[in-house]
Amino acid sequence: MQLIAAGDPLIQDAVITGHERSEVGALVFLNAAAVKAKGLDDTGVCEHLRAAMKRLAAEAGAGSSTHPVRALVMSEPPSIDANEITDKGYINQRAVLERRAQSVEKLHAESPASEVVLVTY
Repeated sequence: MQLIAAGDPLIQDAVITGHERSEVGALVFLNAAAVKAKGLDDTGVCEHLRAAMKRLAAEAGAGSSTHPVRALVMSEPPSIDANEITDKGYINQRAVLERRAQSVEKLHAESPASEVVLVTY
């Protein structure tokens, strides 16, 4: 919830990753209407996400493992058919993590892909 608030209005939803890993990450689902309204391209979206993660890091303090330091924007929204959305309209984190396991691996790779947004200090 903190990442969504920090990335408002661009982040519609996020799934936290990093269980049993050295860093916390996030699979991010964007609010397409907000991105369009702000006129942001991919670079602008990445900068917005990086700034949101830096704000969370500053609030949490140095060395904290309570905030994401890497993010990956999902090009495909969560799927109702794949049970990524619950009957009540909430994101099913377990289903997203299972269905998008390759994205989680890409996000946490030692040498992350160029589309992974990293916070650098």
